[in-house]
Amino acid sequence: MKILFVLAQILAALHRIVPAIQLPENYSEALDFMQAANLNVFDLVKVGCFTNGFNVYLMALATTVAPLVVFVVLVLLNRIDAAIAVTFLVLPTVTTNLFTMFRCDKLDNGASYLHVDYALSCDSSSRGAWVAYGGLMLLVYPVGVIGLYAVLSGKNREQLKAEGRDYDQSVA
Repeated sequence: MKILFVLAQILAALHRIVPAIQLPENYSEALDFMQAANLNVFDLVKVGCFTNGFNVYLMALATTVAPLVVFVVLVLLNRIDAAIAVTFLVLPTVTTNLFTMFRCDKLDNGASYLHVDYALSCDSSSRGAWVAYGGLMLLVYPVGVIGLYAVLSGKNREQLKAEGRDYDQSVA
């Protein structure tokens, strides 16, 4: 189930990951339906329609801080399994959102705008801070979370081997 869930998350983000792909209409509609798998409230409810000023940068801030807060609270409550599950569920969506913060399109007039939101100039004075924040969150999420998995797997190597042997024997 975990693999299918993450597959749905990746497929739902396909239009953001590779925007140049022209997909058949029925396939695009199916991908739109799978947006719920991304666990991104801001994709499901277009917050920008209700408030002025909500943009890609603020969405990245919200989608990175909220899971971190939930993770810390769960760890403090000694619910380590739930905290790890949170990281697993949000990792594809958060990573995709973070990468959208970096790509700019340069127009014929020399101006540069964020690829996913032409209301945001890549030449603005605040851009550097958002790029730095995005870089930091890339260290926290794709690098840090996967590093956390590696450390936990290494610490529990013997238990994982034993469970693997038990599984192999039950299947055989």
